Amino acid sequence: MPGTLYIVATPIGNLEDISERALRVLRSVAVIAAEDTRRTAKLLSRYGISTPLNSFHAHSPHEELGKLVDRLRAGSDIALVSDAGMPCISDPGTELVEAARSAGVAVDVVPGPSALTTALAIAGIRSDRVMFIGFAPSGAVERRTSFSGLARWDGSVVMFESPDRVNICVKDIYTYFGNRQITVARELTKVHQEVISGRAGDLAARDLPAIGEFTVVVGPADGISGARPEADPATILLEFGELTEKMGFRRRDAIAELAVRYGFPSRSMYKLIEDARESGK
Repeated sequence: MPGTLYIVATPIGNLEDISERALRVLRSVAVIAAEDTRRTAKLLSRYGISTPLNSFHAHSPHEELGKLVDRLRAGSDIALVSDAGMPCISDPGTELVEAARSAGVAVDVVPGPSALTTALAIAGIRSDRVMFIGFAPSGAVERRTSFSGLARWDGSVVMFESPDRVNICVKDIYTYFGNRQITVARELTKVHQEVISGRAGDLAARDLPAIGEFTVVVGPADGISGARPEADPATILLEFGELTEKMGFRRRDAIAELAVRYGFPSRSMYKLIEDARESGK
């Protein structure tokens, strides 16, 4: 009789955030397929669990997937865990779940911690209609296209972001979503947890700490969020310099970016920049 594949959620930071059922399953299975065996080993050590670990991640060879499915077919129970949170949610595991189902193996889930739901709960932002996009697009063009489309969604949007791009991401949220209510949650449930909430324009003007794991919640459009930032020539000239000199935008792309941000036609934005330069602002 085939075994069962258990999808087990693990803590996203605080190791106490694990259920009794999850611990029981991790103790009882034949092997734990872990995204990062070193990280999972710390969790197992905390609770005195000696179940063998098997490395299984996004770059594992296809043969490894086959070996796990063969063990399930032979009657072994296997637990699937990611670095943190729920496997298969912007984490590896989907292929194993799909292969197990195709092989006629039972799949069960042990629910638990998730950065997605944790950030939504702590944000205090409307959550009856939510779109989760995983990690925000890393490229400027891809992010522009994605955010421009998402701005038409009439609910909240949740995304993960890396520390080296979080400040750029927040500025782009301000540009394409408008001055919406947003929450930037850093290192959720960990010792250095930090939750920053406010209008996108206010957070875009700050220098957020570029360290840790980030979850960003963007609230739905409201009566305030549609307001454009004031078109102060000196500020625009500074932003133009930041885009071209620090972020590597071509001149034309920087003008187009600022035109969207401030709601001007590109030609008018070009003239405003040139006039600011000539006036010495």
